[in-house]
Amino acid sequence: MSGLDDVARSVAGEMPRRRALRVIAGAVAAAVVPGWLAAPARARRVTCITPQKLCRCPSINGLFYEICCSADDECVCKAPPDGYAMCAAKPCPAGRTCGSICCEPNETCADPDLEYCCPPRHTACRGGGTVSCCAPGRACCAGKCCPVGKACHRGTCQRCPQGTRKCGGRCCTKGQTCCNGRCCTAKQKCCFADHCCAKTATCCGETCCTAKQTCCDDHCCTKPKTCCGEGCCAPGTTCVETAGGFACCPDARLVVAGGARVCCPPGDVAAGDRCCPAANPNCGVCDPPCPPAHVCRDGFCLQI
Repeated sequence: MSGLDDVARSVAGEMPRRRALRVIAGAVAAAVVPGWLAAPARARRVTCITPQKLCRCPSINGLFYEICCSADDECVCKAPPDGYAMCAAKPCPAGRTCGSICCEPNETCADPDLEYCCPPRHTACRGGGTVSCCAPGRACCAGKCCPVGKACHRGTCQRCPQGTRKCGGRCCTKGQTCCNGRCCTAKQKCCFADHCCAKTATCCGETCCTAKQTCCDDHCCTKPKTCCGEGCCAPGTTCVETAGGFACCPDARLVVAGGARVCCPPGDVAAGDRCCPAANPNCGVCDPPCPPAHVCRDGFCLQI
């Protein structure tokens, strides 16, 4: 009864009831009709409704597991002894990822935080508990798109009242400055893109740095910290480039060799152009000295 043994093993695994019954039926047939499984098994035809497609995988019993996958899925056959067919989401093509979802071919990711896709050149408009896709030239107002020619003023779509001026999709009042569709107050200045910073602040990418901060391309580091990739290094550490990006290396572990900065691993200390165990800071010197892009480690030259 090897067929029933296979049944027990298959049913014990994680398997939908429909597939389990199909395997049991095959095993019983094999027991009643000797040699039934000796010939190649033929899969029972399954009619899938468009746009679904058939996912067919041979099982350990010579039968076939058959399920219908949607057009957005791909067929996956699980390896024996628990082999069965399953559907899995296809990988999202490059440029169509939007948060954890995948935009359609004729869409672009308008808001990755909301996982919201819009037609090309449209923008996501959220507010008032709703989200819309606004076409170019249409202002966003509380989650709705204003008609062409109207701006969002005090929460409603309207033509800019007398005494104000249209600024993209907004109406700036007297004393305000138009900043690429945003209205800056008299105490603010227009910075890159469409954000306003205090006049005493420094424009830094899409953020604002205070007088006590240093601009690091697109983020701020509080002084006396220094810029390091996407982060900041505290005093007593130096920014070094690593295989994974940038890291802050304690000065006691910093080695400068061949014009490159290298951070000795934890537990080591820097000794001239070499890394030595902290317990033996006077470890062997490399003779002759190491060539460029190498560092001396306990008498041996290692490439960095």
